[in-house]
This record gives sequence, C-alpha cells and structure tokens, in this order.
Amino acid sequence: MSEAAAAIHTEDHAEHHEELSFLYKYILPVDHKMIAMQYMFTGLIMAVIGGYFSYVFRMQLAFPGESVPLYGIVGPGEYNMMVTNHGTIMIFWVAMPVLCEPGITRMQPLSSVASDRAIHAVTCSGGSKKKYAAS
Repeated sequence: MSEAAAAIHTEDHAEHHEELSFLYKYILPVDHKMIAMQYMFTGLIMAVIGGYFSYVFRMQLAFPGESVPLYGIVGPGEYNMMVTNHGTIMIFWVAMPVLCEPGITRMQPLSSVASDRAIHAVTCSGGSKKKYAAS
C-alpha cells in the first residue's frame, strides 16, 4: 500500500472513534484489557472478604468462646458458614479470576488471528483454550 493510501486509510479509521462514556468504558466494556482489570479488582475485593472470614474463624480457634474483635461471638453455625464461604470465595472469586482470567483475557486477543475482537468468555478450562487455538 502506498504512503498516500495508508495516510487516507488511517485518517478515515481515526474519524469513526468517539470517546466512550463512563458506563461503556468501565462498567460494560468490550476492551479485553479493561475486562482483565475488572477481573483483577473483583478478585482483590473478594480476597479481602475471604481474608476477613479467615481471620474470624481462626480467632475463634485461637480463643474459643471469646468475642472476636470486629465480629463478636462466633457460634457453631457461624463458624461453619465462615469456613465454607472462605473456601468458596478464595477458590471461585480469587484463584480463578486473579490467577487465570486476566492473563488469558488480556493476552488471547493479542495472540489470535482476529486481534481486534474482544473475547468475553475465555476461561481456565482446557476446552475453551482448544476452541480458540484453532483460530
């Protein structure tokens, strides 16, 4: 392509983009890099919640029957709830989004043939990796 044709093509392409609103840029993005950042921030917030649950049930183990600072008295049902929710949050809301998703979501469109396409549903499972490996 000649330099003149490349310049015209670049100018035409630049005219079609407009600044996205806050809603479409940060809340409902199609940019794979912003989606990866959403995974990271969600994972960090949930890590704080899961860490708080861990703090509560470990303080209960260390000092049984006493009031846990920043929580209160932990009963048997609450103890079971804290342990179960801690494990669930740390696996499904921290380990998967933080350790797997951002790298895959951020890098997959850059390495695929159609690099201008945002891929929303790339997960850590081998099946979806195989699905995109063929493209």
